[in-house]
Amino acid sequence: MARILRIMASLLIAVILYFPVFAQSDSSIRAVLFYSPTCPHCHEVINNSLPVISSTYNETVEWFYYPEEGLTEEQAPTFVEMRGDTLQILFVNTQSESGGQLYLNLLEQYEIPEERYGVPALLVGDIHLVGSFEIPDQLPGIIENGVTGGGIDWPELKGLQEFTAGMIPFPETDTTPEEPTEEGVTTPNTDEPEPTTNPETPDLGLEDRSGSILDKIMRDPIGNTLSIIVLIGMSLSVIGVLFYASTNPSSATEKPLTIALPILAI
Repeated sequence: MARILRIMASLLIAVILYFPVFAQSDSSIRAVLFYSPTCPHCHEVINNSLPVISSTYNETVEWFYYPEEGLTEEQAPTFVEMRGDTLQILFVNTQSESGGQLYLNLLEQYEIPEERYGVPALLVGDIHLVGSFEIPDQLPGIIENGVTGGGIDWPELKGLQEFTAGMIPFPETDTTPEEPTEEGVTTPNTDEPEPTTNPETPDLGLEDRSGSILDKIMRDPIGNTLSIIVLIGMSLSVIGVLFYASTNPSSATEKPLTIALPILAI
């Protein structure tokens, strides 16, 4: 009986020692990317830099989102997660109330200096990267070190766990092509599709940067119209000063432009 108890105790100790190692064997790298839909540098990172990095380290990718209350089908989710087998990134739209609050938590909790405020901002572990140059330049090295070091879990950011724990998959869309039969009746193709290594990024609410000049002006007609008026006025002022100086060289050096200076200042 005593021998049996010793054997069971040994097995119990082995299990206790084994499972912590097993739990730490996940070498996934988890990061949070804060972005704004109207930020051109965010577009560069999301559309060009991250897909290349993801295809380098991920063989498969799945997409998830956080189902916020009041979210319509036309609205992009505030929190979207790219879940790869190695690299996982949570995209956070800072223009929403919940996303903006999480970004404020980042600034306060990690005591980010004002000169490093802004998006795109990537938080991986305790490392804070900013901008379309810093993120693609340093992230691959962080991933390499993280994989060899046993992975990097989600940052310990206040309020983050609520969203990472509540993610659900995007609803599947039927993209299976149909094949015509001899009788002219189409039937769905039941062949199992091959897994894709870099599926298309879901809608993140990014503002469309394409379009004509008129389309871009109409995105903010009041602000853009004022900017154009100011630009035209500045151009005419420069032309006027150059013309006045060329036609009146002596007066330009003898008399200050007492009337023109206040107008140009305004």
